[in-house]
Amino acid sequence: MSSTRNAEYPNLLDLIGNTPMIRLEKMCTNPNVTLLGKLECYNPTFSIKDRMVAYIFEQAIKANKISPKTTVVEASSGNAASSVAMLAARHDLKSIITVPDTTSIEKIQLAKLYGATVILCPHDASSESPDHYANKAISIAETIPNSFILDQYNNPLNIEAHYHSTAQEILNQTHNNVDFIIGCASTGGTMSGIGRHVKASSPATQIIIADSQASIFKSQFDNNQANPKTIQPTIIEGAGKSYLPGCLEMRHFDEIVTVTDKQAIDTLYRVARQEGLCLGLSASLALFASLNLIEKEQFSIPTTIVTVLADSGLKYLSKLTDISDR
Repeated sequence: MSSTRNAEYPNLLDLIGNTPMIRLEKMCTNPNVTLLGKLECYNPTFSIKDRMVAYIFEQAIKANKISPKTTVVEASSGNAASSVAMLAARHDLKSIITVPDTTSIEKIQLAKLYGATVILCPHDASSESPDHYANKAISIAETIPNSFILDQYNNPLNIEAHYHSTAQEILNQTHNNVDFIIGCASTGGTMSGIGRHVKASSPATQIIIADSQASIFKSQFDNNQANPKTIQPTIIEGAGKSYLPGCLEMRHFDEIVTVTDKQAIDTLYRVARQEGLCLGLSASLALFASLNLIEKEQFSIPTTIVTVLADSGLKYLSKLTDISDR
């Protein structure tokens, strides 16, 4: 019987990153525009968060902050929950995740599938409240000996993960020829890392943030002062925040645009039925911003736009209550 060397095959963690980029040719009718989508749903837990979580795990293990008896604790608005749970499972570690109680059931169940304990926190708790999901994770970690908290909202390794991987991939895949990069910000790590890297080598490239209607990011960016009065309720997860995370480096951004829930949801259906892509809510929000830019600017010269499509729509089907009516 012949033997096969395991080294010839990748393991699961080798599948993180190096995601494909495709042309969205049916949704963009301007012949001068190349509209590209960076498909982060190709990561193992179907979202971009695998990159950041894997990078923080790797650095923490090197620094001896994670040992075989460590309990990993983290706060997540959803996608990082399954990423943390998956990485913890791969390292035979316990994980405890705190999430807002509005998080989609698919995200919660996926984290539980990997073995995580998931704690629901009131979605309307203020960022100063001990019941806020981010604060709850910190308080839980403080009670558990040998715990490790990723602190994705403030950990500079979050930014580093995308500086080293996502940003360089975008430049490689576009042959260093990209005019706009558009994506959402929640922790801020993805677009801050991309912006920091790309602006250093291609300062003319515009970095645009697509913000949710429930966020203070745009008012902070436009006026250098957050205006909570601009916040409206939302069903969008993974876009915007009611406070400013430490990983949000706005100096790398050229513009922040607000996208409504309706605009994002309409785009989710449109991209599914025109391009055959099942995108998540935040990905659809970012894509609307790209399409709106194309319509507004009416580009008459060759222009390349990359949209960071953060996750899969399979994580949100329970929130799409009107599929049959569309």
